[in-house]
Amino acid sequence: MGLRRWLFLVAVFVGLVPATRCEEWRRLADLPERLGVAGAFSGVTGDGLLVAGGAHFPGKPPWEGGRKVWTDSVWWLDRPEGSWIRVGTLTGGLGYGVAVTHRGWVVCAGGSDAERHRSDCFRLRVRDGRLERENLAPLPQPVANACGALLGNTLWVVGGQPSPEGEATSQVYSLDLGKPNGVWQAGPRLPGKGRILAVAGATDSLLVVAGGAALEAVGQKAARREYLRECWGLKPGGDWNPLADLPKPLVAAPGPMPVRLGELWLLGGDDGSQVGRDPKEHTGFERGSWRYNPVLNIWKPAEPMPFARVTTPVVSWRGLWVVPSGEMRPGVRSAEIWARDLSGPATQRK
Repeated sequence: MGLRRWLFLVAVFVGLVPATRCEEWRRLADLPERLGVAGAFSGVTGDGLLVAGGAHFPGKPPWEGGRKVWTDSVWWLDRPEGSWIRVGTLTGGLGYGVAVTHRGWVVCAGGSDAERHRSDCFRLRVRDGRLERENLAPLPQPVANACGALLGNTLWVVGGQPSPEGEATSQVYSLDLGKPNGVWQAGPRLPGKGRILAVAGATDSLLVVAGGAALEAVGQKAARREYLRECWGLKPGGDWNPLADLPKPLVAAPGPMPVRLGELWLLGGDDGSQVGRDPKEHTGFERGSWRYNPVLNIWKPAEPMPFARVTTPVVSWRGLWVVPSGEMRPGVRSAEIWARDLSGPATQRK
C-alpha cells in the first residue's frame, strides 16, 4: 500500500472516531472585569494564566452611542481551580494585538488604544506574585487587529491595520525571540488582499493564516468588510502557498489556533451571516469548530462548542485550552472563562 493511500485511510479512520471522548468544556472563575473584555493579551507565565488589557463598553452599548474604553488591568490565575489576582497594570489601556507564550513570558506585539494603533512590543511575566515587564524591539509600523503565532522561537505577525481608519495590510513581520536584542524582519507579504482579524497557528514546520476580513473603502471614515475563506501556509525560508479554503468565511476567531496531534483547531469565529442585523437581535457568533490536517490539506468539522466568542485569545495551559472572556455578540463582552479538558496532549509553544 502506498504511503499516500495509507495516510488517507488513517485520516478517514480518525475522522470516524469521536474527537471529544474524555474531553469537555467547563468554566473557570470569571474574569473580575465584570463586563469582560475583547482584544486582551493572554498567555502562560509563572505556571499561571495571564490576561492583560482589552476593551469594553462600560456605559451605554455602542448602538446607543456608548464609548469603547481600553483597560490596563493585568490579571493572573495561578491554577484552574483558583481565583484571579490583579498583579499589575500595563502602561496604559491597550488591546487588539498579538500575544504568544515563550519561555515563561507572555510576548505582546502591536495593538491599539483609544486614540491610535501601536507598534509597541514587550513581554510580561509573573514571578513571586509580582508582574515584570521588559520592552522588546518595536514593530516597524503600528498595527492592530493582526493575527500571529509562534513557530519555533520566531513570532510572526500577519496583516492588520496600521491606523484606525486605514486599509488592511498584507505585511508580514517576524521576530526571533531566541536572540537577545532581536529586531523585526519583513517577511514575504501575504498574497491576495490585506486583511484584519484573520487567525494564525503553527505546527512544527508550518505557519497557517486563515480567514479574516478585507476592507474596502466606501467613504472617508467607512469601510466595507469582505469575509474571507482563503488560507495560506508558510514554511520558514519559503514563500506563501495556498491551502484548502475554510468551510465558510470566518473572522476574529480565537487565536493562535492550538495544535493537537498535528492538527490545528479553529474554534468558532464570525461567519458574517448576521451582518446588518439589529445588534439587539444578534443571536451570537459561530459555535462550530474545525480541525486542519496539514498532511492531507483538509479541514474537518469538529463538535460544536457550548459558547461562542470572537476577538479573544486561546491559550494552552495545564492540559486545557482556555478561551478567556471575549465578545459574545457585537458590542457585548463576557467575563466567562471557558476551558476544554483534553484527553491527549495539546501544545502551544512556551
